Amino acid sequence: MSTPRISWMAVAASLVLVAMAAPPVVAQEAAAKNPAADQGQQGPLVFQPIQSGWVMAPEVKVTEFSDHYGTMVGAYVGWLTDESFLIGGSAYWLVDGAPDRGLAYGGLLLGWYAPIGRVARFGARGLVGAGSGTTGLTFTSPPWDGRPCCHTWDKPPADTSEPVTWRGAYSTHFLIAEPEASFVVRLSDWMSINASVGYRFVGWANGFEDRFRGPTGSIGIRFGSQ
Repeated sequence: MSTPRISWMAVAASLVLVAMAAPPVVAQEAAAKNPAADQGQQGPLVFQPIQSGWVMAPEVKVTEFSDHYGTMVGAYVGWLTDESFLIGGSAYWLVDGAPDRGLAYGGLLLGWYAPIGRVARFGARGLVGAGSGTTGLTFTSPPWDGRPCCHTWDKPPADTSEPVTWRGAYSTHFLIAEPEASFVVRLSDWMSINASVGYRFVGWANGFEDRFRGPTGSIGIRFGSQ
């Protein structure tokens, strides 16, 4: 009987096939030992877009000034960046005034907001600008020489040598700064409710600063990028 000869080329080919088959087998064993890692690699990637764009909000503002409460209407328009930073302008004017009580102002508006949930944001905004107002005054005049000190008055007294008391209205211009805390609730991708409370500081009002400063509260509907 003759002894079979071993083909070295066949042995080499067999070793190559075994080496090629080993990595898939090892990978399958590793996946079987750690299935969670494999599932984590196959999970979908989710991208959340951050919006920027123009916004516009008509507002109703309640404020105190000249020892009265009044209602103002107005609006702000601005650019909202990354749903967080607002820069724009705003203007407001009194709608329930009187001949001796008026108020209007506007200027640059800056705001910053942070999310406190999926649909709500809380932040701060501030208005810096100028305005004008009218306030009522009561005068007690010594002998009055007929020269008015105010723009309008109820009834100028007759020229007399006796002191008289009369009521007038004084109008002036001033500078303002109005910081506010603001709360925004999103209703849809293009509309939200905006509520704010703050205080109006007034300067350069010819000595009548205390007549035109006071607390404020406003509510509005914001349209645009939310």
